[in-house]
Amino acid sequence: MKTRWVKSFASPIMAAGGIVVAPGKTPLVAIVQRRKDDRWVLPKGKLKSRESALAAAQREVREETGHRVAVQDYLGVVSYDTSDGPKIVQFWRMRSLGSADHRLMRDIKAVKWLPFEAAVARLNLPVERAFLAHIGEDSLRLTRQRSSRRPTKLQTEARPTVGARKGPVSEQPRRKIRPTPDTLATKSMFRRLFSRLQVSKHASKADTPLC
Repeated sequence: MKTRWVKSFASPIMAAGGIVVAPGKTPLVAIVQRRKDDRWVLPKGKLKSRESALAAAQREVREETGHRVAVQDYLGVVSYDTSDGPKIVQFWRMRSLGSADHRLMRDIKAVKWLPFEAAVARLNLPVERAFLAHIGEDSLRLTRQRSSRRPTKLQTEARPTVGARKGPVSEQPRRKIRPTPDTLATKSMFRRLFSRLQVSKHASKADTPLC
């Protein structure tokens, strides 16, 4: 009698990818078309041996979109069944750092950068469509705001170099240092010890006979 393996008990396929956004007046989301079935999906791929999920996500996004990216934060995980067994994919929010500078991997037929609603509608996998819709367009605005915090050229030039000191010391802003609980406890211990020494000193003087 032949033994049948139940897919639900098979080891899951671990993968990682990114929601890649090109900042701008209208932020655009990257989706890729797989060559094997022409489906439009989010950029992602399987983890290599001893590779972390984040490293795999960055590598796969670079290979499938051709863009270098800056990772911003973790978004969550999706899971679904495939012909090879259950698949678990972790996603990070990423920001494109410019135009494409890397050749697409052979498995990818095309890349599109679409506005949020168009990207959601174009995805062919229902689980990815629901995942992106759940993240929401507000997260793309957050990506644009974060990218706008980069200093301008004027601000960079005006910033003093490390160790440089301009103007009198009295005019320089003082940074407030908040004591930690350990520091406060140490100070309190030394105060008590000092008080005891003072009391002991006065007591020894009182006991000393007058000449």
